[in-house]
Amino acid sequence: MSADIQLAYVEIFIAAPDDLERSPQEISQFQMILTEFKERFPKSTRLQSMPIDPEHPLDSIRATLLKASKRTENVVDLYKHNRIPIPTFSRLLGRDLYHSWLNIVADADLTLLSSDGTEQEHQESQSLLTTRDGFLIEPITLFTFSSLGLLDRLTKLGDICVAQRSLDQLHELQARRRTADRQTGVIGMVDGEVFVHEITPEEAVRTNSALTDAAHWAEKHSRVVGLTEPLTKDDKKWARVLGVPAMAAMLVAKQRALVLLTDDKNFGDIAKQNYGVSFVNSQAVLIRLAALKFISQEDYDRAVLKLFESGYTLTNVNDDHLFTIISAEQFQLTTRVKRALRAFEPATIALVPACAAVAGLVVRIYIESIPDQMREQLSFYMLDALAANHPKIQVKRLVYEFVQQRMTPVLALQLAKIVRLLNRW
Repeated sequence: MSADIQLAYVEIFIAAPDDLERSPQEISQFQMILTEFKERFPKSTRLQSMPIDPEHPLDSIRATLLKASKRTENVVDLYKHNRIPIPTFSRLLGRDLYHSWLNIVADADLTLLSSDGTEQEHQESQSLLTTRDGFLIEPITLFTFSSLGLLDRLTKLGDICVAQRSLDQLHELQARRRTADRQTGVIGMVDGEVFVHEITPEEAVRTNSALTDAAHWAEKHSRVVGLTEPLTKDDKKWARVLGVPAMAAMLVAKQRALVLLTDDKNFGDIAKQNYGVSFVNSQAVLIRLAALKFISQEDYDRAVLKLFESGYTLTNVNDDHLFTIISAEQFQLTTRVKRALRAFEPATIALVPACAAVAGLVVRIYIESIPDQMREQLSFYMLDALAANHPKIQVKRLVYEFVQQRMTPVLALQLAKIVRLLNRW
């Protein structure tokens, strides 16, 4: 048996309910795999065994945890500073796609690059959603719409397809993360300290809900389609980087002339540059659904707020949405606010509308009855975010112009304070 087949056997054996009787042959096969795997597949790190000292059980695995912790740290750093698609990030981490997506949206230090934020991108996306009626949705976008509670609106766009290999992947992810009626847990290391976190069946159900709903929707409401041609040598090279499920989804979209629905812009760029596949992200879909009145403005605003808070980079950055988050945090520069304001960081964001949004936020902050120190802290943070990848002088000039447009003579005192703020920045 190959390494993948043996690992699948181990996963299924472990996931089986406690009350499911295992035959002597099944138990023997499981034990043999655990004993011989390292010898048969010395280069694989996906299954490891080691002796455990009953007196000091954690000491026995400390070296392994240190190595795994360092590897994770290096891969996360690579993800932060290089445009690698999420399937590749997942493979490098040695974790499944759903686990990697959960980590990205939960970690305030990570961003999910779903958009470059340009006006051209926005216009092209809306043109595709208006003129095309065949779409292929990949797992990351299914997880997104599942988390937003809007899966049932997707079919309003047109014919929504799912690649057969993507559906198989969703089922595999479910099998690996199946909740049994028993306590489970996670063991890991942070800053050299070993931790053990117990997970109740109820917690596991909540954590896996986006995956469960995505798989159910794909089974019941999408059109499942497969490849019309086998993979070429070049396709197989990309499959080694992206994994077979992601590669298959990309090829199905190409072969069937479907628009790819993906929130993984790096993945979409590979599809477009190498296979001519057009793609759009979730916010573009939400804008189209709102325009068609299939979701309300309230639904749209709520969804965009959640995307901001989950670290998605968005095509349209609106000061109304960001101000809602800032005011909800009592104008404190919390982790939640910092993550939302990082929407201004992408180098390719449309600078003029971004400066208009920052100016709108600064004006609204200076109208509020809050201490000057809080105003300055928030304003400097968003200005720094916007200037991270744009000329500071240009940002200052544009923000100043938009501030003047927003202010009235009644707000002369506030305008003077903002001008002093910009001069100090």
